[in-house]
Amino acid sequence: MTMIKVSATSRTSAVAGAIAGMVREHHRAEVQAIGAGAAVNQAVKALVVATGYLRLDGIHVSCVPEFADVTIEDKVRTAIKLVIEVEHSPNISETSYRLSHKLLNFLVKITSEYHKFGLVNYAILCKFQSPLS
Repeated sequence: MTMIKVSATSRTSAVAGAIAGMVREHHRAEVQAIGAGAAVNQAVKALVVATGYLRLDGIHVSCVPEFADVTIEDKVRTAIKLVIEVEHSPNISETSYRLSHKLLNFLVKITSEYHKFGLVNYAILCKFQSPLS
């Protein structure tokens, strides 16, 4: 994965496109900006634009800023690195699957317990308690 380097003169839209492309392909992007103001400003604006592009595709990202030491012309300078990663939150279908699986396990348990006493119908119809409560 390539580090996206941003300067004070970088075009925001070009950097945003690079961020969105890296996130789509690698589920992660790293942006580096050297300089106290303008480069970091361009990087952050590009991140905001890229976030909008990615949300249109249903991709949500988070960003963690870090300091990084960079050597330029034999001098060590401090850069700002933005680490952008896809947020993996469960979607509706995953949540539904987990709930359905939990409910199925509950029904199997209660059916096997009450089957010992021949009370399967009674247990299911009269004493059913939700496992979600």
